[in-house]
Amino acid sequence: MDYQKTLCYLNGLINYEKFSDYNYANAYSLDRIHNLLLHLGNPHKRYPSIIISGTKGKGSCVCMLSSILNAADVRTGKFSSPHLVSVRERIEVGGKYISKREFSSTISQIKKVIIRKRIKSVTFFEIITAAAFLYFSRKRVEIAVLEVGLGGRLDATNIAQSSVAGIMPISYDHTHLLGTLLKEIAQEKCGIIHTHSSVVSGPQRSEVLNVIKCVAGRKKANLLIVDKDVISSNIAISLSGTRFDLKTKDNFYKQLHTPLVGRHQAKNAAVAICLLDQIKGKFGFKIEKGHVRRGLADADLPGRFQVLSKNPYIILDGAQNCASAKALKAAYNEIFKEKCSCIVLGVSADKDVEAIVRELSPLAERIIFTRADSPRALELESLARKVAFLRNRYYLCYDIKDALKFANAFAGRHGTILITGSLFLVKETLEALNKA
Repeated sequence: MDYQKTLCYLNGLINYEKFSDYNYANAYSLDRIHNLLLHLGNPHKRYPSIIISGTKGKGSCVCMLSSILNAADVRTGKFSSPHLVSVRERIEVGGKYISKREFSSTISQIKKVIIRKRIKSVTFFEIITAAAFLYFSRKRVEIAVLEVGLGGRLDATNIAQSSVAGIMPISYDHTHLLGTLLKEIAQEKCGIIHTHSSVVSGPQRSEVLNVIKCVAGRKKANLLIVDKDVISSNIAISLSGTRFDLKTKDNFYKQLHTPLVGRHQAKNAAVAICLLDQIKGKFGFKIEKGHVRRGLADADLPGRFQVLSKNPYIILDGAQNCASAKALKAAYNEIFKEKCSCIVLGVSADKDVEAIVRELSPLAERIIFTRADSPRALELESLARKVAFLRNRYYLCYDIKDALKFANAFAGRHGTILITGSLFLVKETLEALNKA
């Protein structure tokens, strides 16, 4: 298959990323990915893997950790999701996306196995995950860093049985799938903790931390906790990123810098560096302080407080739940002293839109609601009913191009536009602005 035929094949598969309502227990299973990888020669067993779950901060942690390993010349595979523009963004080795040719040949090999072995109902995410494992094996990576797609226990990435795991802050999200209680969500996320593994937890609410401690104890896993075993301090943020000091058991880092913006990014970096210490101990990689400093400085994650323009300021951030919206509001208020001209917001139907809007609405005089071209996107009429408390402070635009026109009119050359709500909207914004 050439690249376009490969994309057509993938787009014809079951893709739960595009749906907000389905039976989680029936949809997710490790049996299919296990069977598929078995017939591919179990490529995931040829190198160690690090897996990271949680509700917010997964992408940032995976990005930072991979960047540090790359800076230390450790041949590193990185698997992340979702993508913004190209599906190839999900699979990297040494900081470079898989090429179109290699992506197509890898998917073609997997497709042949599926047909020959008559493996049924394999999903988009399972095939992309298998492609990452297979590609990493071909490239002879020394380690793979994996971002969980959804949950943890039943996620295809968890087939790797990683001996080092990170659990980022857990909050309410995907409650219709993972559970309505935080402890239920935490149980699913903690499914990545395996016997005698090492686990690093980001800052957590007490009921979540109790679950993590219980699971880690039952699995006889070594547990380290941010703000206890690794501490960030002297945090300062600006449009150029985040600076902070960091103290671990064995090291003290003065004035580390990452281009990722927000106080929460210092906590995400703390998880990444603590995971790094576990990796060094288990696998013997030689990683120095200079590698940590350079890797953090090189970390790049589009769609997270990304400044696209300064005249006017256009800021793009995929804050898709209440906790992320709260972090975005805190970062914006610390950097900008005035309200932004307007917020452009589009959310998925399974999100708590009212909670997101209540967090973000104090940042702006007006909000423009729009929707991404996704079956998961919340219809504007439904959205309007949920945010009636805004009264006359909002506008409805049925696509991002019109929303951007209105936003630019409100902002002029010296205002600020904040575009947020979902990574689907972030993707369409980048595409629209690139064309413009």
